[in-house]
Amino acid sequence: MSGWLLLLWLPSASAVPEDALNELLREHYHTAQQLESGERYTEAATHYRVVMLGDPEFKQAVVDLGRVLELDDRPGAALRVYASAPNDADAVEALGRLQLALGDLGEAKRSFERLSRLRPAWPGWRIPMAAATAPDDPEEAAALLLEYLDFVTASIDDEGMVDVTIQVCGALRDRDEVQAVELLERLVVRFQDDAESVARLEALLMQFEIDAFAEELAQAADVRLPPEDVDRLRRAREAFASGDVGASSVLLEQLVVDQPRSAVAWAALSDVRMARGDVGGAEQAIRSAQKLAPLEAAYPARLGQLLADSYGGRFDGEASQAFARAVRRRATDPELWVRKARADRRAGLWELSVAAYQHALELDPEAPWAEEARRSIEGAARQLPEDVPLPSAPGRPESVPEEAWIAFHRGWAWRERGAPDQALAEVLVARRLAPLFVRAINLEAAIRTDREELGVARALYRESLEIEPGQPALLTVLAELEERVGDLERSGALWAAAAAQGDPRALWRRAQAEATSGRWPAARQTLAAYFARTTSDPNYEDARALDALLQRRIRGALGGGLLGLGFVVSVPLGLWLRRRSGVELEVMLAASPRIWRDVTQICAAIRHEVLKHHASVLVSVADALDKGDREPAQWAADRLFGPGGALERLDDYVEELEALGRSSGVHLNLRFRDPLFRSLLAATARLQRLEPELRRGTGRHLAGTLRELSGVLNQEVYQALGHLVSSLSVIELDRELLDTIWQDVCDEPAFQGVLLPDLQLEPLPEGPLLLKIFPSDLRDILGNLIRNSVEACIESGQGQIGLAVALEEDLITGLERVVIRVRDTNPRRLTTQMIRGRYIGRGLGLAVDLTNRARGSIHVEPDPGWSKAIVVRLPRAERPTAEEWG
Repeated sequence: MSGWLLLLWLPSASAVPEDALNELLREHYHTAQQLESGERYTEAATHYRVVMLGDPEFKQAVVDLGRVLELDDRPGAALRVYASAPNDADAVEALGRLQLALGDLGEAKRSFERLSRLRPAWPGWRIPMAAATAPDDPEEAAALLLEYLDFVTASIDDEGMVDVTIQVCGALRDRDEVQAVELLERLVVRFQDDAESVARLEALLMQFEIDAFAEELAQAADVRLPPEDVDRLRRAREAFASGDVGASSVLLEQLVVDQPRSAVAWAALSDVRMARGDVGGAEQAIRSAQKLAPLEAAYPARLGQLLADSYGGRFDGEASQAFARAVRRRATDPELWVRKARADRRAGLWELSVAAYQHALELDPEAPWAEEARRSIEGAARQLPEDVPLPSAPGRPESVPEEAWIAFHRGWAWRERGAPDQALAEVLVARRLAPLFVRAINLEAAIRTDREELGVARALYRESLEIEPGQPALLTVLAELEERVGDLERSGALWAAAAAQGDPRALWRRAQAEATSGRWPAARQTLAAYFARTTSDPNYEDARALDALLQRRIRGALGGGLLGLGFVVSVPLGLWLRRRSGVELEVMLAASPRIWRDVTQICAAIRHEVLKHHASVLVSVADALDKGDREPAQWAADRLFGPGGALERLDDYVEELEALGRSSGVHLNLRFRDPLFRSLLAATARLQRLEPELRRGTGRHLAGTLRELSGVLNQEVYQALGHLVSSLSVIELDRELLDTIWQDVCDEPAFQGVLLPDLQLEPLPEGPLLLKIFPSDLRDILGNLIRNSVEACIESGQGQIGLAVALEEDLITGLERVVIRVRDTNPRRLTTQMIRGRYIGRGLGLAVDLTNRARGSIHVEPDPGWSKAIVVRLPRAERPTAEEWG
């Protein structure tokens, strides 16, 4: 007996309700079961048929009869029996499976489609449907199996899943290998505990991979470049690094013509084409590099990143496959596994993503991305919670007929879908059946407003308020309508009535009006009423900001009244002292290198938030004003001068810088002594004085002044801030700096009078080595590592210390990294796990933290001729150009 037929038989043998049949039919049914178990299928069919005809509602007999007819080798009769119960899911499933076995794939698919409607909560119908679909449309069959795997209840044992998968992947072999590999990989990872099934799938997966790899190797033709072309490649890379994309492009385009079998030339050209915005050309180039050098991990990794970043998610599956090829070639690179995990997750392959994150954590459990990996793994294992039972919505009012209630909600749904005509038709039905139904009246009024039938809408809202006066939110809607038609007096009265009834929108509007007219205490009282009634209104955060502003102004006014006389006397002297006291930012930075990081973050925030996101609109506003369009000016005024606006943020950032100065024992005078901030703050002060004109959108010379201020803020100051940020976060690594760090360690009190080992410093690579790291951080990293080696040599009484610096290319991005190797020959054991575990007592935790913060990596690696080397890899920086600063 076949497996699925046995499954159909078991329920009838053990789970038939006692009262499902009368006594006579039950006796026939039991007899049929006994005959079937004795393999007397013809006689069993006779008794099952008696039951089926005697009780047509007992559909189990249909399934049982069809089954024994199949076993009796009468498939045509079985088909007719199954087809006699088109609304019974078990019968339809049996019909589809028999049609599939007989090769009638079209009819089988129709049966399984019907089964999906009869049994919508059961995901297993997709497996036999995939089997029926595979010969003609294997891509659709694979999609069905992948869809099945999205269900938590999916099982590899269901419905011949392994056999169907092998059938589908076989059909896909010459059509869509990527989809086949994705399906096999998901199954292998998802059901890795089922060793027997996974072994069959892994064998097929390995065959796919071997075939693909063999094809790649057959096309491999990478050649080494001769010296003169190596020089061309070097010049192209230098031009690209300096920002001269055009010169680099010319050199590389000619190089691949002259040396079309050089993978490294094609890979470099891919970077240049990408920088020019030629995504298709970049992809062609990196694919060429991959074909020429199929054993290199960097090329499929870079292809995967390009596909993931440049096509809006369309090729995330292929990006995942590219990363899979990369990790097969470099399985010990944790960064590569993380990039694969991210690509898998974007492609919806959560099982593969989890497995990749697990691999990465096994290789480097303390890396900067470790928390991301752990969160993803935990999230994938988390179950969705059940919905919280909530009180049911208020039911239908007794005065509203059921038909009106249904029509009202259908009209509401149509309006939410943006179909006012259909919505109006439904709500008119509700109005006709329930003329006094207030919610239906309000809905019709809203729909009439959508259709610009404002007169009808006003009348409907008034009718609603007459029937049910206590609707403050409705008052605000009607007030806005009156305002739109020009009846400002009636609108004002409605706003006032809504505020009196406690509507949050009306209270917020009143508070704004009172604050603008200078009635600050009254505005705060109105805001107190607003806060007492809402915490979810869209204006809530703006209201809190306004309340805080009013509180400061009231306090300032009170203080100003009491100190008025002293103020008059002291202002001239205070201004004179203020302009001449304090120091500029450069002095503070020279005195306190430890605050460079904080200063960089604040200056970068000013550049990004205040200038780029807000002040950059000034020229556009000026152009609009020239055309008579005032709205952009008013919109810009809200962004610049409103609560939480750009100028308020700038004041906060200036206060943060001044606080840093105080903590460093320095009086920082940005407004009058610092050239950069003097220009910035003078320009924003002029901009602040333009607020009334901007809000009106008028002014005799407003457009010209805005353009002038834009030149100062968006060009001079913006570029100067970029220069400052870049200079603070980049340091040049040279022999002098390394000698200084070594000497600082040797001069520490703990080493005074102690014979220290010599430092063997190898020659540095040619050219400036600029690092993207704060200078104090680099000194701390290398100082800690050198100190650790010195202490180990002293403890063991032997050993030498060496420093070596080299350049290497990042496998994924193609960007250069500076590699610093701190070597020693002392026998003390040290591993990557030990330093990432913070290696208590050795002072290496800080070095790990600072390296991670600079987006670098730190490992302990073997080094020929030395016992070990602590290797720090940091991203290389190029000197920023004026364009990059701007």
